[in-house]
Amino acid sequence: MGLGKKLSKSVGGLGQKIQKGVSSLGNKITDVEKQAQRGISKGIEMGQGAVRDVERGIVAASGKVGSIKQGLLKGARVIDALQSTGVASMVPGLGVGLAAVSGGLKSGAVGLKQLQDVGKDTRMATGKAKNQLASVGQQASERVSGAAAMGKGKLEKFGERAKAIEQQTQEDIGNVRSAFSD
Repeated sequence: MGLGKKLSKSVGGLGQKIQKGVSSLGNKITDVEKQAQRGISKGIEMGQGAVRDVERGIVAASGKVGSIKQGLLKGARVIDALQSTGVASMVPGLGVGLAAVSGGLKSGAVGLKQLQDVGKDTRMATGKAKNQLASVGQQASERVSGAAAMGKGKLEKFGERAKAIEQQTQEDIGNVRSAFSD
């Protein structure tokens, strides 16, 4: 086998190895991108699940607080009705005591209403948190995709350049061989 054929064969083998390496690296970039995307997705899902659990707890607590508040207001109405019958005037000091209990029940209900308002604000905040998690996840996902695409693009350009160099080298070897054969 002549030197030209040996050179041609070794250059051809080198080109194939480069193409195979480019393809292999491209696949690895794709795999890493998929793993990153799954990780981002799982993280967002877990974060939103935790926020949903908080929301459920707030809703449950708010319902219980509402029931207690209604009970306090009902007790205050009963006491107010009892006072309006005149029974409190028969026992010295009973009217003042009942008025104080009624006032305490009403202020307790107001405090519980404020607690419900805090719960409502917190639910709104958890909704915003879920949206922000989704937005952050989207941005991270886009960055990963962009980086992977850029890496693949550079790798493809390298592969194309290697292919062009191989082709040019094959032509040069052919030219040299034909120059010596004439």
